[in-house]
Amino acid sequence: MIETTKGVNNNQFFNFEEAKVQALTLEQLERTHRENDVYEKPLRGIYHFALIHQLIDMCNEIGYNVELYDLFAANNKDRTQPGVVRLPQIEQIKGERAIEAHILRRVFANVRITDFDNQETTTNLAVAYHQKGIQIGFGPNVMICHNQCMLGAQYYGATYGDKGKGKNSANKYELNELLDVVKSWLVDARHIIVTERDKIERMKNIEVSADKLLVIIGMLTAIRVKCDSTNKLIHEHRTYPLN
Repeated sequence: MIETTKGVNNNQFFNFEEAKVQALTLEQLERTHRENDVYEKPLRGIYHFALIHQLIDMCNEIGYNVELYDLFAANNKDRTQPGVVRLPQIEQIKGERAIEAHILRRVFANVRITDFDNQETTTNLAVAYHQKGIQIGFGPNVMICHNQCMLGAQYYGATYGDKGKGKNSANKYELNELLDVVKSWLVDARHIIVTERDKIERMKNIEVSADKLLVIIGMLTAIRVKCDSTNKLIHEHRTYPLN
């Protein structure tokens, strides 16, 4: 369940220990504590709120109409870098669970480009900003869901991964490179949307019997079991859709 601060207290978050995923506004995100490296620079090269602003600005520069469709933060139990940290020294000044007293390391958003909406599909830039780095995806119905899973290689990029190794190595970029790639998607958006919607129509025309459906579900489940297994004989390292 996604908790939201709207209508409760615009200066205070819910307890992230109880509401592990919480909706917030961009203004609230801007007020959270900014995490820097030893040179007083943003830890991942850019602050989460600045990244979202930059993506919105890129869309506006091309002339698209956009809205921040979904913005939320999540906690996790990483012992060295938890998703949410509260700073008691700031709470003493600003109050318990004050927005300014929080470091948010796991922030997710959907920037929706409304120009291409029709009755069946929307177009989104999906953004994940977390402890490993930054991920961005683009296309029809592309979004960060509240299970925080992003799939699809063609219009996807990240600032982390092992370059030169594995299936997703071609999608690893430095931050400036990633933003350039996103801009190329936006410039070519109309062609991308037409192409992807054609794929959607062709997929809708594929008949799937009940038996085939069960086989597909079984294959997807088997992939997840292999990825989660500690048995070296069957273990696979990949991103799977059933999270």
